[in-house]
Amino acid sequence: MIIMTTEAFWAKDWDEEETYNRILSASAVIMIMDKMNKVPVGFGRIFMMRNNNNNEEETLGYLSDVAVNIQHQNKGLGRVIVNYLVSAYIGQDASQRRTNGS
Repeated sequence: MIIMTTEAFWAKDWDEEETYNRILSASAVIMIMDKMNKVPVGFGRIFMMRNNNNNEEETLGYLSDVAVNIQHQNKGLGRVIVNYLVSAYIGQDASQRRTNGS
């Protein structure tokens, strides 16, 4: 995925298989496409873990690999990515949630 190898310094050495595995391991992912040029300009993942401690449900989560193409920065796409990821997970019922980790 070109956006990760160009905009995310930590992902420059990822091959296609590693990128694919990282996408599959997330609770939710988003990719924003430039429709005119048919290229990805934004990407992000979220991991959510639920735990039931002493009959109290806890939810832990973190965002990972949020990247926006430099030509599309300062347009609010990072905010769109974060809002989508959090909303996508919150809006799912328990049967739709995945809690894998990478």
